[in-house]
Amino acid sequence: MNQPIAALEAEKLLIGSILVNGMLIHEARAALVPGDFFDGQHRRIFVLLGEMADAGREINLLNFVQFVHD
Repeated sequence: MNQPIAALEAEKLLIGSILVNGMLIHEARAALVPGDFFDGQHRRIFVLLGEMADAGREINLLNFVQFVHD
């Protein structure tokens, strides 16, 4: 079964929004679990963003890239 393109675009939009405003991760985690993501890469990014939040790291694009690199 194929996932509608709109759902993939929504996943991208959510992740992008969190990277712009890191505080959104708390609302997203209250409503979603990683298994709600169709795309495996999006799922992994969501998990990593959650790990950043748990570690008290400020979430933004630059910090995310550094977090992944570390």
